[in-house]
Amino acid sequence: MHSVRFKTPLAQKVYIHDYIDNLDYDDLHVIDTKYNNSKRLITKHKVHQMGYDFNMPSTKYLEQAHVKSNDVVWLDYCCTPTRTFVIKDMKLCTSKWVFATFSLRGCKWKSQIKYIRGSYKVAWTYLYNDTSPMIVVAYTKGTPPPQLHNPVGQWYKYKWKGTWYHRQCKKLLIPPQDDKGVYLDLGDSNEPIYNCKKCLV
Repeated sequence: MHSVRFKTPLAQKVYIHDYIDNLDYDDLHVIDTKYNNSKRLITKHKVHQMGYDFNMPSTKYLEQAHVKSNDVVWLDYCCTPTRTFVIKDMKLCTSKWVFATFSLRGCKWKSQIKYIRGSYKVAWTYLYNDTSPMIVVAYTKGTPPPQLHNPVGQWYKYKWKGTWYHRQCKKLLIPPQDDKGVYLDLGDSNEPIYNCKKCLV
């Protein structure tokens, strides 16, 4: 069973959920936990949950589920891509896009993510670090999903009392309870990402 550390999603996970929620597709089929983070954070699409917390491991779910071509599958594993069931799952996927989340601990991931792609091709990868090095891999059969960019390390500008400030994003932060999305830690200020504009400095 998942430990309590999965109870609250960290900032990068909230950011990735927001990205997936804003894509154009029908239903989302996702590995979720008993804390229902994906069910809660995905608000624009119908969410079908799978995973051990639902007595429905991903392979068993994909063997039985009716996944339409315009759906999205998010294999939010958080394990390394070397696990044997990953290849089985990819072969069972029928949606236009598959996102897979992997841990990079002690893993030669660059060759592995191409090896497990089945009938898909790798569209892009998104590296991030919440508590450990992780990667999201986007797989596609046709037109790829828009590239997801990591705000950490990027320069942003924001306006405060009529003055523009330019700052580099140090990390992503969970928003206050009365807000949504993520905040950018800009060193001397924490700003909601929707108030910031990416810039070249």
